Amino acid sequence: MRISVFRKQYFSSLIVFCCFLFVTFISCTKTFAQSKATVYGKIIDNQIHEGIEFVSVSVVGLPGATQTDKDGKYELEVPADKKITLAFSHISFQTYTTELLLKANSRQEINPPLTSKSIDITGVEIEDKLGRQSGLKRLDPKLVAALPTSGGIESLLKTLPGVSSNNE
Repeated sequence: MRISVFRKQYFSSLIVFCCFLFVTFISCTKTFAQSKATVYGKIIDNQIHEGIEFVSVSVVGLPGATQTDKDGKYELEVPADKKITLAFSHISFQTYTTELLLKANSRQEINPPLTSKSIDITGVEIEDKLGRQSGLKRLDPKLVAALPTSGGIESLLKTLPGVSSNNE
């Protein structure tokens, strides 16, 4: 009698454990098998019609992004069956955004032309607030010739602060 009670408890525990594993497996599969779609294309300059390198392509509000290659080509996996905003940004161009709703396992080509952005600067003034300071003093050659000294430039140098003479 004791053995049958033990077996019943063992099998019921085993069944509960198997159900737990099954539910965990199904939820993990659903989490990891989220539906994805692919966006690809070539980003071109609106003025010269050539590919732009290093444009950042990202889904607004989601982590992860990609950059265009030297020809302006890119490819990015995005969530499917969900409305997303795709952003194309570069430091020298205006940011371009577009909204998408893609089906699972679909591929969408998007080739946005980016427009150059420029900033007009009205005026720039540069002021030197600190006077240029140096340990050197400039001597005007005309003044040196007019000074009544008997030793030439050497005599004049001895009169400046910080200069000493040992009569050598």
